[in-house]
Amino acid sequence: MVPLRHLKLLTLYDEQRPCGRIAVRVAVYRPLRDPHGVVWSSAAAACAYKDLSLRPALGGRGLRMDLNRPDELRLALDLDRRLTMAAATGRCSRRLHWPRLWAGFALGTPLTAHGPEFEQLCERFDLPAATMQKKFLRTQRGLTLLPLDWVSDQLAQASDVLVELPQLPQRRVFRYDDPSCLTGFQGASRYDLHANRFRARYEAAELRRLVAAA
Repeated sequence: MVPLRHLKLLTLYDEQRPCGRIAVRVAVYRPLRDPHGVVWSSAAAACAYKDLSLRPALGGRGLRMDLNRPDELRLALDLDRRLTMAAATGRCSRRLHWPRLWAGFALGTPLTAHGPEFEQLCERFDLPAATMQKKFLRTQRGLTLLPLDWVSDQLAQASDVLVELPQLPQRRVFRYDDPSCLTGFQGASRYDLHANRFRARYEAAELRRLVAAA
């Protein structure tokens, strides 16, 4: 279990520029809590927008990656290798999966689990709701934990949000045919991989340059 506040999300993808050059885009996000879950990526959650095909530099001005952030650079290079391998072999997921989220409450906080997944589990195993809730209840870091999807309406009372990850960093490659899958919901997870305020600034500046050149 990793506290959400300790995580960053780094995404990497190829993009053809108007000049014909292939840019290797790197977008970095700091996931945020919202009233009913987690926003993994959005304009507000964006931390950076870079181009891995440019030579990294100290300070990372503009689209260049920052040599002062070696962990991000190392991860981006590793993702680029994995993306190249997946393109060659076709071995990658066809669906984007987000990790399970857990809400952490002060010990003794009265909690009531509900929701479609919880109700399906109760029906599948023929267990009363109270028994199923007790079965999944965990205690960690001095907090009582339940899957966030089951207690999203009580998230305002939560002291922390934790992410179930077997190891860090996690690397995942997936292929999509419909760009609409880059925006949406998955349980208590919300995401918009198109949105990045740094990308918006860059594209506006690029458009001004093209207009000036015309």
